[in-house]
Amino acid sequence: ACIRDGVRITREVLTHLKRWSEEAHMKVGVLLIPTKESVYGLADETLRPQMTEGYSEMVKNEAAIKEELLQQCGLIQLPCRDLVHRLIKAAHDEERLYKADSDGHPVANGYRHIALAGQELLQILGVVADPGGTVAEAGSARYSALRSR
Repeated sequence: ACIRDGVRITREVLTHLKRWSEEAHMKVGVLLIPTKESVYGLADETLRPQMTEGYSEMVKNEAAIKEELLQQCGLIQLPCRDLVHRLIKAAHDEERLYKADSDGHPVANGYRHIALAGQELLQILGVVADPGGTVAEAGSARYSALRSR
């Protein structure tokens, strides 16, 4: 019941956010950031048979809730981006996104992917310009230089 209430409240907040942003003549978008468990659970097929029932259920529930929120964003025409595919691709590319321990927060590279997705959404909204991709490329080049030290 608590999860259903949380989803209902989140849908209401998204609707109010959209209405408020229009009244204030502001552009707003939403990034859906998946959990570490979903990213790795979906990225590594060899893990799936080893997942406990609870872990597997959590990944399934997160996907269902995310789909419901994406539908709400579509219904109210609130730009929304799901980062799960971007982070799964990065995991497939063997990029380190999270700490190996139980902490679910991203490491710098994980936050970099989140920031770049946010920048892309702002560009789609027309809030920031990206002349020829220089901002994203500069950030990526800076990260690569720091990573190689």
